Amino acid sequence: IYMPWTSSICNNKRFLGGSTLAHGCSKSCGCCGREQCMQIEVHLPDNPQALGEMPLVLFFHGYSTDSTWTTKRYFLDNLVANEHYIVIGLNGRQDDIGFPYWLGSTKFLGRMGRQTLENGTVEENIEGANNNDNLTEEQLWMLSHDNIDVDYVKKVIEYANEAFIIDNARIFAVGTGLGGDFVNMLACNMSDVFAGIVSDQGYGYYDEAGWQHCTPTHPIHILQVDAKDIASEEKAFARDVYLPFWASHNRCNHTHMPAEPSDQRIKTTASGAPSDTDVYRIKECVAGGSVTHWVKDGPR
Repeated sequence: IYMPWTSSICNNKRFLGGSTLAHGCSKSCGCCGREQCMQIEVHLPDNPQALGEMPLVLFFHGYSTDSTWTTKRYFLDNLVANEHYIVIGLNGRQDDIGFPYWLGSTKFLGRMGRQTLENGTVEENIEGANNNDNLTEEQLWMLSHDNIDVDYVKKVIEYANEAFIIDNARIFAVGTGLGGDFVNMLACNMSDVFAGIVSDQGYGYYDEAGWQHCTPTHPIHILQVDAKDIASEEKAFARDVYLPFWASHNRCNHTHMPAEPSDQRIKTTASGAPSDTDVYRIKECVAGGSVTHWVKDGPR
């Protein structure tokens, strides 16, 4: 556990009142709540110094969960034991009701329900406090460009390079739920750093106009994981907006996913029983990278 980033994040203009996205607990640099806020959980193979350069995976939890999902639900310790990866689980800052979150979605940005009453006291847990509808253009831009959580990720990678021998051509981000949203922001902002991302049921921008704010500079491997019973509007968004955006960015031979699965079905496992999963893939991308869509049987 190492926290080299907490002394510098207050210089971000979100904390200096430079954006309307500065709100709630985020205004206080010391407002982390539980001790694990913005700490990291590091999983190392045996005798790492003898292994030479090792690939790195960063894991981003969903809303209200934490870095323990790295191993308890997603079993990424298998990459450590079997493939000699370094895996780091990160913990987000907390919103006003105490749940960890990421600044990574136009759909949900944590619950900010704190208000100061006339007598100067602070009231917590305001009903219906998720007031993230209709983000301003500045807020949309800041998700990808002046994002305090992106700064946090950059410092974690700096720490990993100082502490271990990292293969910087093989750095990956894996996220679930709101963490899946956030890894898309990392792909928009840090495609020169990440070789690929895995987003489990998260898109980041949930409307077509939002993607104009995503300006990746390098090709990147994209793996999107969804369940078959997700809402029809999310299915249409993945098919018609999200996956075509990345296919176009990577200059793939097609910008839409094939109508039929590209490969034989595979088994995927999070918590619970393995799920039969269809694989849709666009393989030939002139710029590099790839676009793959896993669609699991059963619930999300």
